[in-house]
Amino acid sequence: MISLALYQPDIPGNVGSAMRLCAGLGVALHIIEPCGFPWDERKIKAAAMDYREKVDLTRHVSWE
Repeated sequence: MISLALYQPDIPGNVGSAMRLCAGLGVALHIIEPCGFPWDERKIKAAAMDYREKVDLTRHVSWE
């Protein structure tokens, strides 16, 4: 299975774009923290538009 991983993303907009991409391609998204912004579900949902529910999202505390 193919997945996309973002390592320490800097802005919510990048995460939203990755979510839209993953929803369109049908691949899982892994966020490897710490993020360069406070994780706010409302902002993430706004950036991802209506695609948030269509993404298999896993958040990891660190690279390990």
